Formats: sequence, C-alpha cells, structure tokens
Amino acid sequence: MVNSAEQLRLALEGLNTDLFHQLLYLFTKIDPIIARATWDIFAPSFNLNNESVVFAVIVGSIIWLVFLVVWNIVSGFIRMITAQ
Repeated sequence: MVNSAEQLRLALEGLNTDLFHQLLYLFTKIDPIIARATWDIFAPSFNLNNESVVFAVIVGSIIWLVFLVVWNIVSGFIRMITAQ
C-alpha cells in the first residue's frame, strides 16, 4: 500500500508540469499491458464513411454560411454607425 501511494505521488509529480515534460513522462513510463488493453478496446467516436463525410460537409457549409451572414450584418451596422 505504501508502495502504491509512492507510485501515485511520483506519477502526480510527473504529470503536474508543462506539456513537454508530461509527454516525456508518458513516453518513458509507459505500461505496455495497459497500453495494449486500451488500444484493444478503442473505438472511434464516429465512423468515416460516405454518409458521415457528406453530413460533415453539409453541416460545415451551413455553419460557414451562418457565420458569413452574421459577419456581413455586423459589418453593415458598423458601417452605418461610422458613416453618420
């Protein structure tokens, strides 16, 4: 139990720092059994098939068009205010 607490304390010290040192800690202290088990049960959050690509393009285009409309409305208001 004391050994487990010491390992957890060292892991906390290794991960409670900047990003470079966190990556260095993770790459040097990797547990191959846990890494293999994690990779074996990994499932992507969405499938990359034709339907999902078409959906992403449509939704992305709609969001982009809404942004452009809002941008033009705001810039029109700014132009009206500064013209007076």
